[in-house]
Amino acid sequence: RRPAPKAGIALVLLVLLVGVSFLQLNNYGAVQGKGSSWASQQKISLPVSSKGKPLAYSCTNNSVDPRCCSAEHCRIVVRRSTLFSECCGNLPFFNGTMADQAKAEIKTGFLLSNLTRNIPVLITATPRSGTVFLQTLLQKLNVRTVNDMRSPTPITTKAMVSWIHIQKDKEYFGNARIYGSTFQHLWHFVRDPLKCITSIAFTEPLDDTPYNSEGPSSYLAYLRRHISLTDRKTIENLIQQKHQQQRNPILSSSGDHGNRTEPLPRRDEPDIHSKFLIYRGLEFYIQWHTFILQLQIPRIALEDLTVHGAFDHGLYDIFRALEMPLPSHDRVVKLISTLRRRRHLTQESQKQQKQHTNSRHHRSILQWEELCATSVSLTRDFLSLCHDLGYYENMTTVCDG
Repeated sequence: RRPAPKAGIALVLLVLLVGVSFLQLNNYGAVQGKGSSWASQQKISLPVSSKGKPLAYSCTNNSVDPRCCSAEHCRIVVRRSTLFSECCGNLPFFNGTMADQAKAEIKTGFLLSNLTRNIPVLITATPRSGTVFLQTLLQKLNVRTVNDMRSPTPITTKAMVSWIHIQKDKEYFGNARIYGSTFQHLWHFVRDPLKCITSIAFTEPLDDTPYNSEGPSSYLAYLRRHISLTDRKTIENLIQQKHQQQRNPILSSSGDHGNRTEPLPRRDEPDIHSKFLIYRGLEFYIQWHTFILQLQIPRIALEDLTVHGAFDHGLYDIFRALEMPLPSHDRVVKLISTLRRRRHLTQESQKQQKQHTNSRHHRSILQWEELCATSVSLTRDFLSLCHDLGYYENMTTVCDG
C-alpha cells in the first residue's frame, strides 16, 4: 500500500529541515572555531575602557590567557556566566529534561542542536543603561540584533544586547530564552552611574509585590539567584534608625529615647519607600556590575557614542568581531542624532506608541546627598565602582559631612 501523498510531502519537508539545520550548525561551528588566534589574525584592537584606558588583559573571545583560565577565575566567575570558554569548560549545554527539549523545539521550530550554540556577540549591562538604544543602533547598522525581550534566532541573530543573559540560569526573567547557549564575544556597556541608578530605583520592579517576587521567573526571584538582596523589613529598620540618629544624635548615641519629641516616620510614608528603593537599587547595581567587571571583558560607554562620537574602539570592534565592514563615521553620527531626537520626542509625549528607545518618565537625577542619607557604606561602594567604570574620578570621598 502506497503512503498518502500528504504524508510523503511532509516526510520530504522534514528531511529538508534537518538538512538545513545541519548546514546552519556547521556555519556556527566555523564562527566558534576561530578562537583567540583568529582575533590576532584580524588584528582586533586592544579592548579599552570607557575612558580609553587599555585593559591589562581580556577574557572574551575564548581567551587562553592564564589569568582567564585559572581555577579560581573559572570557578568563581566564568562558570556562573554565559561567556564561552574552552579552558574553563564553559561550553553550550542545554540543562533540561527531554520534555523541556521537546517543548523548546515545538515552540521555536528549530532543533535543539541549533538552539544551544555559541552566539557571536553579547553586550551586557544593568537595566536602564541605554541597551535598547544600542540594540536599535546596531540593528539600523545592519547587525541582526535582539534584546532581552526576544530570543535569538539560529543563524540570523548575530548579537544580543541584554543585562539578563550574562548569568547562567534555567528560568530567565522575561521572554527571551537562549537554551544553554554561550557567547563568543562579550562587551560591558555602561552609562553615567547616577542617571542609571536613578532609573533603576524608580522604574524597575524592585518592590516586594507578589507579581515581582513569586515564581522562579519573576524579576526579584531571578535577581536573588545571582546576587544578595536585603529583605524589605531589614532595609526599612536601617532607614528608620538612620533617620532617628540624624534627628536626635545625642539621644540616639546614649540609647535614651524616652524624651523623643518627633515620632519616627511610618513605613508607608513616601520618604521611607523612596529610600528603600534607592537602597535596593544600589545593592543591585553594585553587585551586578561587580560581577561583570570580574569577567574582565572590554567596555563601551553610552557617552562615548552619544557625546564624544568615539567609535574606533568598542562599537567598531563589534563589527570587526563579526567580520562586517565598518560603517562610516558620518553614518553612525547621523543615526545617533536621529535616535536621540526620537528619544526626546518620546519623553515629550509618553503616549507615543512606536518607541525607538526604552525611555521611562521618573524623578530628577539622584544627588550624592540623597544616596548618603540612605546608606553611607553602599554610597561609598557605589563611588568606588564609579571609578572602576571610569566615572566621577575627580571625587575621592563621599558622605564625609
